[in-house]
Amino acid sequence: MGFLTWISDLFGKLADSGRQSPPLLIDRTVTAPSRAPSPAQGGATPRPRDPAVEARIVQQRIHRGFAAALPVEDRFGLSGRTMEIDRLVRAMLSERKHVVVYGARGSGKTSLIRVFGELADEVGQVVLYESISGAIDFSDIFRPFLSALPGADRDTPVGRAVAGLRDRTFTARDLAGALVEVRTATVLVIDEFDRVEDARVKEEVAALMKLLSDMHARLTICVVGIATSVTDLVAGHPSLRRHMAGVAVGPIAQDELVTLIENCTRKSGLTIEPDVAALLAQGAYGSPYHARLFGLNAALAANRRGSNRIEPGDVDAGFATALTDWAEVSGQAYGLFNHLLRDPAARAPLLQIAEAATLTVVDGGTGPVVPQPVVDALSPALQQAAPGRYVFQDSLAPQFLAIMAANGARANRFVGQ
Repeated sequence: MGFLTWISDLFGKLADSGRQSPPLLIDRTVTAPSRAPSPAQGGATPRPRDPAVEARIVQQRIHRGFAAALPVEDRFGLSGRTMEIDRLVRAMLSERKHVVVYGARGSGKTSLIRVFGELADEVGQVVLYESISGAIDFSDIFRPFLSALPGADRDTPVGRAVAGLRDRTFTARDLAGALVEVRTATVLVIDEFDRVEDARVKEEVAALMKLLSDMHARLTICVVGIATSVTDLVAGHPSLRRHMAGVAVGPIAQDELVTLIENCTRKSGLTIEPDVAALLAQGAYGSPYHARLFGLNAALAANRRGSNRIEPGDVDAGFATALTDWAEVSGQAYGLFNHLLRDPAARAPLLQIAEAATLTVVDGGTGPVVPQPVVDALSPALQQAAPGRYVFQDSLAPQFLAIMAANGARANRFVGQ
């Protein structure tokens, strides 16, 4: 079977598995009294169910079904990323290239890596994962990997090579000399790479990639981070390009988001009509994180009504709750948006900017014509990604700006003003 055929068959099986019926919620309906034996007949008196306990169980099931704050745990939770996972698997498992996975916050980068790790494990490839912080040097990034490398815990060439690196600062060339001794196909995943603040560290990582490729090492590197392009994360020698692949994690198509919401709803034991799921998907603007977040809050709103069906009113309540929660932790951005939206004439331009930003970049040259005063007023919430190209400092913000702009005066009531 060809590699691409295997991938196609695999995702066909995933799609079929996603259509299985989920467990039902605890039944809320009133039923006739059971015919269990009475105490006089020798049976035990049935214990009444505690409504508070039942409510907590249902809410926990809803939270597990949507899992808005967590990466997906396995391939069955991934939706709308067939092309990205195909590209990642081909590049790392077949072509043995280094890979840069990039996109906005909440786009599903870490979830993609988790699924890749599961697929790589099935074909005998070792995947080691680390998440890093900003104030870190080159040696500190890779030191946690040294003890976990295949064979590093034994008296082997790789074990002896890494032993000399553990307690000292080392360069890309030092590390490459040790990693080339790894005999098992291995991927080192460095997540949150956008937090690296020192340009020299990024250059050293690029140098390591180039050295490993030149040495025909069996170890490759995957860096993951928030960015609008590969060069935002890794800037290296031009010759590195032929040894590297970029995987952009962009917005998910509307119909894929609807499927995601429907699957999460079924896992929660609720029901939702396609047109209602589409309302949630429209508000998410291609973001799986926002789709899960808005869906979770809509499901909880339905549950508070005592219903197992998500209705349009629950969608409105879900948007409101999510916006309120975001405003509490992003008060500066919310305050700026709210101030600008007090001018009714600014609502349409701000909505255009929000819609453009959900595609990752606001392009001043080819995007919608927006009055410059509106762009200037919004500038405290933006940062320049390239000449004439901007992104929101808080990459989760555009969806909330869109909600506020689309609802106009109603946005104020969302946060109790």
